[in-house]
Amino acid sequence: MGCSEEIRVITYQRETVDQVLPDLEQHFKAHWDEVASFKEYIVDGDYDRYRALEKSSMLVIATARCDKRLVGYAIDIIGTNLHYKQMKVASCDLHYIEPDFRARCARGLTKFIEKTEKDLGVFLRTTRTKEMNSADRFFAAMRYEVVETVWGKRL
Repeated sequence: MGCSEEIRVITYQRETVDQVLPDLEQHFKAHWDEVASFKEYIVDGDYDRYRALEKSSMLVIATARCDKRLVGYAIDIIGTNLHYKQMKVASCDLHYIEPDFRARCARGLTKFIEKTEKDLGVFLRTTRTKEMNSADRFFAAMRYEVVETVWGKRL
């Protein structure tokens, strides 16, 4: 279900865990179906940990809404780099945009969270993409650079 035909305005805003959680949970199945690397595990978010990060000013949740309906989100964790303690870094924990809205709001949501974090003194924002649906071209167009490759192994 898209935006109404009369009002097609996408808004970007910062929200709290408790503001976004009811709407966010409605997207978890589609998000999980599309990109989960470990299908044997179901989504079971540690919301208390998110709230603790938020209380410590270490969490940024940016949302994209169309007619107030959540259509995308980016959740970043803020901290200092262990090698350069004066460097404030944002690391994307989750990002998802409904497929029908990706072309319309991926840039807007990314620019919004970048500006929000720059205003918070963040020097570097990192994000990841899955090999199965890599967004390399998108992030390159947004002037992100490959700084490392992440490898995983099931033990």
